Amino acid sequence: MIKENLSLTLVNTIIYGDQDNEVFFDFTGDTQVSLLVRNNLLKTDIDDLDINFNIINQDPKFKSPFNYNFRIDSLSPAVNAGTAIGLEVDIDSAQRDAEPDIGAYEFVPQ
Repeated sequence: MIKENLSLTLVNTIIYGDQDNEVFFDFTGDTQVSLLVRNNLLKTDIDDLDINFNIINQDPKFKSPFNYNFRIDSLSPAVNAGTAIGLEVDIDSAQRDAEPDIGAYEFVPQ
């Protein structure tokens, strides 16, 4: 059996859905695990993730998730809650500002 170490980095990510707990980890065995989890919006029961500017169990206020529109609206807790990671544009090529939003889309007022 080959033992592999695990390194996981989650930054500026939204993990939210209709389950009570959308994020969980099961680290059993001898695997070495390194986690960096910061500036995310997470739906989870893991109290240890309530650090590093993570937002826990708050509705991201997607515009229309049932129509696959995961843009956030102006009242989303994800607005300006991210950290700069060197990505200057979002998934739609919208410019990210000095206070980036969490998630794939930068909030752009209409």
